[in-house]
Amino acid sequence: DYFDSKWNTDSAFAGTSTTEYITNKYESAYIILTIAKVDGSALTDEDVNNMHAMFKVEGTKKQITKPENVEGQYTPSYGLTENIRSVNHRGWYKAPENTLSAYRESYKNGFKYVECDVQFTKDGVAVLLHDDTIDRTSDGTGNISELTYAEASQFDYSYDDNDTVNDFSLYRGEKIPTFEEFIKLCKRLELHPYIELKGSITDAQAKQLVEIVKNCDMLHSVSWISFSGNALSNIVKNCPTARVGWVLTNTDATKIEANNIEIINTQLKTGQNKVFIDIWHSLATQAVVDLCIANDIALEVWTVNDTNTILNLHPYVSGVSSDSCHAENILKDYELSLIPGNN
Repeated sequence: DYFDSKWNTDSAFAGTSTTEYITNKYESAYIILTIAKVDGSALTDEDVNNMHAMFKVEGTKKQITKPENVEGQYTPSYGLTENIRSVNHRGWYKAPENTLSAYRESYKNGFKYVECDVQFTKDGVAVLLHDDTIDRTSDGTGNISELTYAEASQFDYSYDDNDTVNDFSLYRGEKIPTFEEFIKLCKRLELHPYIELKGSITDAQAKQLVEIVKNCDMLHSVSWISFSGNALSNIVKNCPTARVGWVLTNTDATKIEANNIEIINTQLKTGQNKVFIDIWHSLATQAVVDLCIANDIALEVWTVNDTNTILNLHPYVSGVSSDSCHAENILKDYELSLIPGNN
C-alpha cells in the first residue's frame, strides 16, 4: 500500500508499474512478500513462476518456495527457504564424522542441512558409516556388513586415520549412531538431513529407512541422495513424495543426457516429489545447467571447501555440500561487502 500511494503521487514515475517504481527509486533493496490467495487455495507452480518473474533479482539467487500439501495437510519442511542450501558434509569437520557429536557441532556452527552416510549391519540395523569397514574411523576393524550392531557398538568412533590436522581426543568414547538416533537428533534440532545411501539398497531396506523417518514425523523434511539410481528408485517406490538427489561424478552434459535423464524422468520423478542432480562443483557448466533447466531438475554441488569456488559457482546451483564452508553465509557476506562503508 505504501508503494502504491507513492507511485500514484510521484509524477516522475507516472505510468510505470509498482515494481518499476521500486526498481528505479532504490538501487538496492530487500523486499519480503507475504502472499496468500484470496480463495485460500494452494499456490500453483504457475503462481510461483509469475511472482518470481515480477522482480529482477541480481546477486545471490533468490527462490520462492511454497508449502507442500500432503494428503490435504500442511507439513513443515525445515530450512527450505534459504537462498542456497548449505549442507554440512558428514557433520562438522572438527568432530568425528558421522557421529551425533559432529551433527550437534553442525547445529552450533549455523548449519540447517547435514549429510550422513547410511549402511546396514549384519543383523540389519541401519547405522551411520561412510566406508565399508570401520577401520579408518574407529579403534576396531571389520566390514560393517559382517558385524552385528552389538559387535560394532563395542568400538570407539572418535578417530579418522586420514585426518592429520584435527584432534578428536575430546570425543573419545563416541559410539556408532543408529540411523534412528540420527533422525531423532535432527528432529530435535530442526536439522534437514541429506541421507546418502551407500551402494544399492534393497526394497526392504528402503522401506525400513522410510518407516524410521515417518515414525519421527520427518518424512517431508529429509532429502535422499545416492550414487545409485536403483537405491533412489527404491526410496521413491516406498515414498512417492521423497525429495531425491542423484549424485554424479566424472561426467558432463552429454553423458548425463544419455545415461541419467530418462531414468530421472521415468523412475525418480513421481509428479509428487522434487528431484535434483548433485555433481562435483567443477562440472556445473552452462551445458549441465541448460540440461537441468530443460528437464525441471535442480542442481547442487559437492564438496566445496573454499570461499572463492563458492563465490564463482553458477547462480543456478541451489545447494552446496561442504566440510567447513557455509555457502549461504559466504554469499550474503559478499553481497553486504559491496555496500559502501561495509568494507
